[in-house]
Amino acid sequence: MNEQLSLMPTISSDETVNQANKLIETPQDLTMQEKRIIWVLASFIDEKDTNFRRQKIKIEDFAKVIGINSKNFYNVVEDTIEGLVGKTVTINEGDRRIVLSWLSSAVYHKGKGIVELEFSEMLRPYLLQLNQHMLRTSFKLRNVLALKSRYSGRMYELLKQYENKESRYYPIDEFRELLNVPEGTHQLYSKLKEKVILRAKKDLDAKTDITFELKEYKESRKVVGVSFVVSTNLSNIVSSAQQLPPVRSK
Repeated sequence: MNEQLSLMPTISSDETVNQANKLIETPQDLTMQEKRIIWVLASFIDEKDTNFRRQKIKIEDFAKVIGINSKNFYNVVEDTIEGLVGKTVTINEGDRRIVLSWLSSAVYHKGKGIVELEFSEMLRPYLLQLNQHMLRTSFKLRNVLALKSRYSGRMYELLKQYENKESRYYPIDEFRELLNVPEGTHQLYSKLKEKVILRAKKDLDAKTDITFELKEYKESRKVVGVSFVVSTNLSNIVSSAQQLPPVRSK
């Protein structure tokens, strides 16, 4: 484990998340709360960092950011973190299939309400010094923390890459896999469109800095693919009232 331990950081919705497009374009089996933890940790990374730092965070602060309001939030946050420690992501690069963990460890300070988290070292090429060697996507933390659905969060990540660029085409099966839509759920395209795509569009239009137009591609009257034209959401300049307030750690 890297022995660099940061001081207690401030979780601010105005911080920037940077991720390699390769990681974004990889299927991810994460709940919305787990995804929020990844986004928050990524927002702590400085562009000059050459190694991951263990981040020391108040569990109470985490609970507020990832949307846990129950009285037993300590237990819920710990369960969420431990579920994330056990999850992996698989990245295909040429003739290599890389299976890696999201987190290397979670250390709890009993009686202090503090947890230390650190990204897995294998994630280094996808989160550190990205401007030097890999296409990346950047966005403000406030855009994704405001979203309630994991489908909205994943669509934001995927589509933010193509903001004000050429449209992005996805075969339906690939699109379902990237969003981790369970087998047998929203199997008909009409349901996928209604329950996932259009709900995400409503969410993104209301809460983020991007919007999109949908185009459908058919074969024998069946929709086999979709494309998205993504543009800056000029009608939604996020005001301070809409932003999640920063969680200050003392």
